[in-house]
Amino acid sequence: MTFNGNDELSTRHLDFVFVIDATGTTGKAIKQLKEQIPQLLFNVMAGTEESGYRSRIRVRIVDFADYASEAGDAIHASRFFSYPDELDSIEATLDGIRYLKRGGDVPENGLEALYVAMQSEWVPLDGRLRGRHDIILLTDAPPLPLGVRTGCLGYPEHYYPETLREFEDIWNEDDPLESLGGTKRCPISSNCKRLVLIAPDEGWSALYNWDLVLHYRPNTAADSTLFFDVEGLVDCFIPNPDREECIWYDMDDDE
Repeated sequence: MTFNGNDELSTRHLDFVFVIDATGTTGKAIKQLKEQIPQLLFNVMAGTEESGYRSRIRVRIVDFADYASEAGDAIHASRFFSYPDELDSIEATLDGIRYLKRGGDVPENGLEALYVAMQSEWVPLDGRLRGRHDIILLTDAPPLPLGVRTGCLGYPEHYYPETLREFEDIWNEDDPLESLGGTKRCPISSNCKRLVLIAPDEGWSALYNWDLVLHYRPNTAADSTLFFDVEGLVDCFIPNPDREECIWYDMDDDE
């Protein structure tokens, strides 16, 4: 394989954070994700190289339930793992997601988990380093309104956005180094961040108009929203020298 240019110019730094609903209804899907996520990463790496770029891929796993039933155990977040060098750790983290008897009645604390993902220690993309910051959220449940679980054991005070509008402003801000008059910000490269929602419309449709958000409706007869078509999703994450570096696709199927 011949790569374009020097080492840094020919390298794409691709950070993925998977935010996974880890409640009792998603157990079957979580087992399937152990196969789907590594396959997606492999295809992204292969497709990136076919486009003439090296890839440096990192993966973080965030899983979530409900603070009301799980208290301080409601949200777990791993460190970033390098792929493929730490594939065993990625698979072990997915294996370790505890979903049996987790979560109360739907909805769940999905918005809080999304915010945890946003606050990850992303590789800095500063013009010298090029790449993507991608969050993929997978759930079959609507999200609880922000702040509803305030006062529950383990719910951090003054950490999460207080309203969905504040959350949207944080996500949409142009400069990740500046806050909006407060302490909350989105430390992600503004033009190369992506959020993929594999989720029901209920509750999540309020995010569809945020900047650089894709609502993915998988073409599958599976009985869980969390299943996705690897081949159908992979092109979203492959850098292509023939198009703008951060072009995005609308994969919604309205038919």
